[in-house]
Amino acid sequence: MIIPFQDVQSETLQVIIEDWLTRQSQEWLGDSEERKQAVEKVLVALKSKQLFITWDEEMNSLDMIGADQLADLNADSDTEELNSNTDFET
Repeated sequence: MIIPFQDVQSETLQVIIEDWLTRQSQEWLGDSEERKQAVEKVLVALKSKQLFITWDEEMNSLDMIGADQLADLNADSDTEELNSNTDFET
């Protein structure tokens, strides 16, 4: 499920972004200015719909995925839906 970043409180959004960046790379843990720049890049990506915050109910966790990954997920779910709609009982 996609969670609109606009619906997340700013402090919570900051924590989500920092957690995601930490999982992406240890390099971002440089000085304070580098961290601010990294967080700002993520915010720009969220605003431009290059990144999306997602909730995985099965894993009970938040993540961020790129637009290309989202397109792949949507294509997979469309294929699954199409397959389930074409199952016939004989």
